[in-house]
Amino acid sequence: MKKILAVTYGAGHANMVIPVALRLQELGYEVVVLALTTAWGPVSRAGLQTIGFRDFLAGDESVLKLGRELAGTVEAHADVHPEETQAYLGLSYKCLEARLGVEGAREAYEQRGRQAFLPLEVLSRVFDEVQPDLILATNSPRAERAAVLVAKERHIPAVVVVDLMPQSEVEWLRDAGYGKAVCVLSEGVKQRLVDAGRPETEVVVTGNAAFDELFLMDEQTERAVWRKKFGFSEDERVLLFASQPDRYQYLGTTVGTQLVEVGKAHGWTVVVRPHPNEQFDPGGLPCGTPISDREDSLWGALAGCDACVVVSSSVGLQAAILGKPMVTLDVPVFADPAPYAAMGIGRVAETVEGVFEVLESQLAFGSFESGPATMRVVRVVESLLEGR
Repeated sequence: MKKILAVTYGAGHANMVIPVALRLQELGYEVVVLALTTAWGPVSRAGLQTIGFRDFLAGDESVLKLGRELAGTVEAHADVHPEETQAYLGLSYKCLEARLGVEGAREAYEQRGRQAFLPLEVLSRVFDEVQPDLILATNSPRAERAAVLVAKERHIPAVVVVDLMPQSEVEWLRDAGYGKAVCVLSEGVKQRLVDAGRPETEVVVTGNAAFDELFLMDEQTERAVWRKKFGFSEDERVLLFASQPDRYQYLGTTVGTQLVEVGKAHGWTVVVRPHPNEQFDPGGLPCGTPISDREDSLWGALAGCDACVVVSSSVGLQAAILGKPMVTLDVPVFADPAPYAAMGIGRVAETVEGVFEVLESQLAFGSFESGPATMRVVRVVESLLEGR
């Protein structure tokens, strides 16, 4: 039986890997997932074999002590094993010291924090233990990148799945042989990597498996239920604002308030959907603003709205996949923006007023229709395994 090692951290990256891993397991492959940080919860709940950095401590309590010091006052998360954060930080920092020396590691960590990590030694231990025939990893730095580099060194094929449009990750994704194949969302993403120097034959357009559930839902029923819940008539024009975390701004309330007020003048009802991890003050919104919170179905909100506006949230992509008019509001944020326009998805507005001008124009929004991605990625994996 061929064995596959998948490497992913949490959030959308885990959701991109889980359906592919489950399908591979159904096809008879043994799949082990190195589930980093918040990936541990959803991966283990999916019934996949899950390992973490804590499984490679070799009884070294000094690593956990170092990890506790580095973690500081980081709050515990329900989806992270209690020792995993400490093991991840402690082992990664030890690898940094081995690579740069004590002083070099200290300076690198002070300047770049976790971005300085590249735990090659830990991933080598993982490979020794798991003995994989293929690696499935996301486009993230640190452990995911280390896994792909160790695979290349050991002549083990790796498939790299990319979530959206790569930004800083292009630095390594552009290198020929960084993974035997790179699976991307769209032709626009593929072209970005090819333009950066990646051989075209190593980039495959598959879509993103994290969004495959969109193709399974009953959109008409979801729409009817969601609009009835909020009391929207079918004639009412509803714009969904999907917010996101931002380091210094209360994006959901500041931008949400502007959208609600300007939208009213243009005949649009704006529903604000805060990100689960953002600082959000519902009291800062105009009285009576509909709020679609974490208890509310995202699928229902996407089906029920008539258009969507985001700053760089991946909800905008999901809206576009469903064929909804999607506008990216170009305001400064500290996270890397998702360059949807470069992917051929949606339109861009530079002001809140501009959002509604774009929505009321006759401009084409360019829906994104990729179909389910899971089997496309699975076929890439199987083609490489057949060659071993």
